[in-house]
Amino acid sequence: MAGAEPDLAELGRSGLRAWSGLVREEFLPELQGRRGVAVYREMAANDPVVGAVLFAVEMTLRGVPWSVEPAGGDAAARDGARFLESVRDDMSHGFDDFLVEVLGMLVHGWAWFEIVWKRRPADGRIGLRKLALRGQETLLRWEFDPAGGVRGLWQAASPEMPQPVFVPIEKSLLFRTTTAKGNPEGRSILRNAYRPWYFKKRLEEGEAIGYWRALGGLPVARIPARFMAAGAAPEERALFEDFQRIVRDTQVDERAGLVLPSDRDEHGHPYFEFGLLGAPSGQSVPIREAIVDRSREIAMTALADFILLGRDGNGSYALARDKGDRFETALTAWLGTIAAVLNRHLVPRLWRINALPPATMPRFVPGRVGRVDAATLAGLVERLAAAGVPLFPDDGLARFLRTAAGLPLPDPNPEQS
Repeated sequence: MAGAEPDLAELGRSGLRAWSGLVREEFLPELQGRRGVAVYREMAANDPVVGAVLFAVEMTLRGVPWSVEPAGGDAAARDGARFLESVRDDMSHGFDDFLVEVLGMLVHGWAWFEIVWKRRPADGRIGLRKLALRGQETLLRWEFDPAGGVRGLWQAASPEMPQPVFVPIEKSLLFRTTTAKGNPEGRSILRNAYRPWYFKKRLEEGEAIGYWRALGGLPVARIPARFMAAGAAPEERALFEDFQRIVRDTQVDERAGLVLPSDRDEHGHPYFEFGLLGAPSGQSVPIREAIVDRSREIAMTALADFILLGRDGNGSYALARDKGDRFETALTAWLGTIAAVLNRHLVPRLWRINALPPATMPRFVPGRVGRVDAATLAGLVERLAAAGVPLFPDDGLARFLRTAAGLPLPDPNPEQS
């Protein structure tokens, strides 16, 4: 007896806060839309700790090799892998450069790429001309379907593009840090660092002003009270405003100076005085300590606080190794996210557009983040072999050991060598 037909309709919704194509999941207005793009760009470009974290991520992931894994061991599967490799290497830009641009999703939460196809003259097949980034600051609005799925994005007009342009999802790749609620904008890894960055920025500005005042002093002017009274004559009021401007704009440098009249009252006191009031000695606020604490909090949000070890004389090799391992684990997860988008949305489209057999479809595989200690790995293999664990022949294990040890992989087509 056949089972009852289930209800195939989708009844509920994810709850994504979006109106008129604008996502409003972020509750801070300054981090919404283009304002948020500008803030995250400032954090990445100006803050040394954020810059160090992003540089560590980029340089680490640049050193990770990517390979194309055949769908099987037969000749057709190997041909499919060679075709995908040739498509990857035949783009107008390097695959490594593309991966670096994908890392923009870490800063902004998402990165959108338009797939630009081309006809390959060598074999007549369709290949990739480029995977073109569509900058986060150019987003005008999203286009959603009735079920809440992303149909594409509208790119804002520019001098090179007089009218807004719609880029459909079928011709695009969307990389996100998270897919919660189906949010196309993901979530920046700098989001939790925003609050400490906000206060750190202002603490640094206050520290600079404090040092400046401590070196040069606080400008102070003294004038007769009648010049400051509400009923002062116009010329007296104008002089008062001039002194206000002088106090506000005075900077102590090699050309600083001020000329004042030498007239004195009946008691011998000058009518006008100007000077620099120094900070009281021995009184200081530990602002640098607060800045260092905020820097550490910023690095912690990306599991990269190991970059600050040793700054204050603390930290050990074991602690650095442990924190570094956690950082590499996070990077491995990001690589898996990137590979999943390529294997789920790029490779199948390439196969369909060229009418290739699905059974021959390969996949992109990222290598290992970091390198296994060769002596440790060799000792493990030796102990397993001595215990009678069957290790070889095993192509997968051999590839892993070669990759982990930094050795070249065997030629997948020895008969053609």
